[in-house]
Amino acid sequence: MIVEYIRYALEAHRVADLEEGWRLAGVHLQQAAECLGYDLTRCLDDPGAVIVRIFWVSVDAHLKDFRQGQEFPPFAAVLQPFADAIVEQRHYELTSLTWLRVD
Repeated sequence: MIVEYIRYALEAHRVADLEEGWRLAGVHLQQAAECLGYDLTRCLDDPGAVIVRIFWVSVDAHLKDFRQGQEFPPFAAVLQPFADAIVEQRHYELTSLTWLRVD
């Protein structure tokens, strides 16, 4: 599994629109076998900073299978208005140093 991080720098008033875009785009991720999950987080210190994490089976599953599949065109169309606000979009590998308590 790999994690794609997408970091946005927006004007604060656009964050609600981005969240709605991801609500709509998320339907297409949920339909894609290549996607294992996703989340969106807002920065408390900077109201226009947003990070989206997408969990993919592999880099190839994301870049080849998903991007060439039927879910990608509508997914990309919904989020296209926010492409100018992306300041980072990269794939990361999980390490053994991951720990999370969820009670």
